[in-house]
Amino acid sequence: MWAGQGVASGGGYIDVITVAGTVGVMRASRALTRAGPDNAVCVLCREFSGAPPLYAPNLGSQISAQDGVSSTSPALGCFVEGYLLNSPREHVISTASLPPALLAAYLERLHAVRQVVENAYGPTCMFEHGMSPGCSSGGCIDHAHMHIVPATDVVATALLAASSFSPVHSWESLADRSDAAYLLISLPGEEGYRWAAPPLALQSQHLRRVVAGALGVEDYDWAVASFLDTIVSTNNRLAPALRAAYEQLAPA
Repeated sequence: MWAGQGVASGGGYIDVITVAGTVGVMRASRALTRAGPDNAVCVLCREFSGAPPLYAPNLGSQISAQDGVSSTSPALGCFVEGYLLNSPREHVISTASLPPALLAAYLERLHAVRQVVENAYGPTCMFEHGMSPGCSSGGCIDHAHMHIVPATDVVATALLAASSFSPVHSWESLADRSDAAYLLISLPGEEGYRWAAPPLALQSQHLRRVVAGALGVEDYDWAVASFLDTIVSTNNRLAPALRAAYEQLAPA
C-alpha cells in the first residue's frame, strides 16, 4: 500500500510515498479503463476527486500535483524514472478535444511540468494516443493524458520513425479534426508537436511500446508491469518541484 498525504476533493498532493502493491489487481481491471455514463467509471476522473484508483485500489492516490485545470502523476508502468502523465481535469478523450477556453491553460501547465522533468532528468519526449469516439488510437484510458518521458536520441529517433508525422501548425488545426483519432509527439528541444493519423491496425499502447523498445525494456504493458519502485522514486524526486510549478501558475 502507498503511504503519503491524501488527496482531498478538488486537489492535493503526495509528498513521500512507499509501496507494496499487487499487479494482479491491475491486470484484472483493464476493462475498467473506459468511462461509463457521467464518467462514473473513468479511472482518472475518480482519482481527481480523491477516490482510490479502480485499477489498483490498494495503491492509494498517485497524484503528485494538480489544480483545477490539470493533474500530474508518475505513469503506472513507469519503466524509466521521471516518466509522468499529465491530464486535463475535464473529461475529454484527447487534448485536441479540450474546449478552447481551457486549452491554453492546460498547455501552460503541460509545458511547466515538462520543464520540471527536464530540470531533473534532461531532455524529454512527449506523446499522446489521441482518441476519437470510434478509435482508441492505441490508448487504453479514454481520458486525455500526455506522456512525458526522459528521452535519449535513440528514443526520439524511434518515435519519429513510428509513423508518418507532420508538424502541428496550430492546435486549432488539430482541433478541427478532433472527431478523428491521432498520434502526437514532441521531440527533445521542440516546443511544437507532430501528428499522424493512426494506421487502421494499431496495437494497444503503440507509442509506449516504441519508447520501451528503444530503452531496451520488454515489459511495456502497464497492466502487467507497474514498475512500482520507479513510481515511488519518481514521485519522491519530482513532487515538490511539481507542486511549486503549479503554485506559480495563474489560476485559470
